Amino acid sequence: MEKLKKPIYQFEKYLLKVENILFYIAIVGVLAVLISMIYGIITREFLGSSALWTNDFSGYAIIYIIFLGAPKILKLRGHVMVDLFTSIMKKKIIKTEFTDRLYYFRNYLSIIILL
Repeated sequence: MEKLKKPIYQFEKYLLKVENILFYIAIVGVLAVLISMIYGIITREFLGSSALWTNDFSGYAIIYIIFLGAPKILKLRGHVMVDLFTSIMKKKIIKTEFTDRLYYFRNYLSIIILL
């Protein structure tokens, strides 16, 4: 059992680094959306014609920002959770450290698959 703790610890450190990198990319994405929106407003108000790509860019970027920031927010439990499923499952499954790790691993895996 001791032999498994070291690789699991190293894997968790690796996932933490990946999580932080994805979160910082999401922050840069938010800044890019802000800049593109400001650019769209400036071109529409002062130049008379709107830059059409800014709306599409903002829409797609927001979708990516949500998925890139999700692991960090999920780890901090900072999002709104639906309690119905979890309250039903609490009666059937005893929450352990293993189930928490499995929960986080599933979310990381889904993010990696989406990329």
